[in-house]
Amino acid sequence: MRTPNKDVRYTCECGTAFSLKKTVSHNPRCPRCKKKDVKRRYKAAEYWKLPKYKERNHIERLKREYGLSKDRYDQILEQQGGTCAICKDTEILKRELGERSHLVVDHNHLTGEMRGLLCHACNRALGVFHDDLSMIRSCLSYLMKFDKRKSWDEYFLDIAELVSTRSKDPSTKVGAVIVRDKTILSTGYNGFARGVNDNIPERYDRPEKYLWTIHAEENAILNAGRIGIKTEGASLYVTPMHPCSNCALSIVQSGIKEVIFKKSIENPRFEKSFEKAAEIFNACNILVRIPDKPTVSEKST
Repeated sequence: MRTPNKDVRYTCECGTAFSLKKTVSHNPRCPRCKKKDVKRRYKAAEYWKLPKYKERNHIERLKREYGLSKDRYDQILEQQGGTCAICKDTEILKRELGERSHLVVDHNHLTGEMRGLLCHACNRALGVFHDDLSMIRSCLSYLMKFDKRKSWDEYFLDIAELVSTRSKDPSTKVGAVIVRDKTILSTGYNGFARGVNDNIPERYDRPEKYLWTIHAEENAILNAGRIGIKTEGASLYVTPMHPCSNCALSIVQSGIKEVIFKKSIENPRFEKSFEKAAEIFNACNILVRIPDKPTVSEKST
């Protein structure tokens, strides 16, 4: 019958006495010091900072907390143009090493319904207000009290931006306002035709959505024609981008003589269309300008 090993007493460098059932040649470490060594090595290696571990943790969290797959997350990110749904800032998609970081999943805390992907700053801002629209409106009213009186261009561009919020497009929301003699004639936003079910998510995926969507500029022109309002000699305010080439043709045919836009989204997908639209406007003597900046025609000459 085998004789069981006798416990051998050792003393760790930290002064702790402990027993082992075997004899070792080197000075052994106590269990507490071994645990500290493992933590020290783990921290020195910083495994959690490696891209593959970050990606794995991100996927697990999406599934655990929101029931989202990685493919669905990437699909929503693509629909938003790879940017925050609120601030549209692309810099928040970069880490210190130049890699793209993950946006936060924003959801309704009452219903649990997912609303979109936000940067950490915008998500924290919504959290501070507890999704209370009345509080957000009060904050906006407070800030506007101390803002100087807006010019007519700023006024109509702000209205165009408000009109754009009616769009259900998860990627880009565009608003347009047709004005003559400082009076609004018509408005429009990018969306589906009247009567079309716009609650089918698959219809918002590229390239399918291009077959269903009417642009904001065209919608404003069509809405005016629907109720018999002439747009000849009017001005078109649009935000947040320059009209595309197809909209430029509709603008020319409707008799609009001036296009004002707040800013233009820089996206290689739209670049050629914007350039062609600028050519059309120049050829047809349509004035295109950004408020407080030289006109497009002046900058090109």
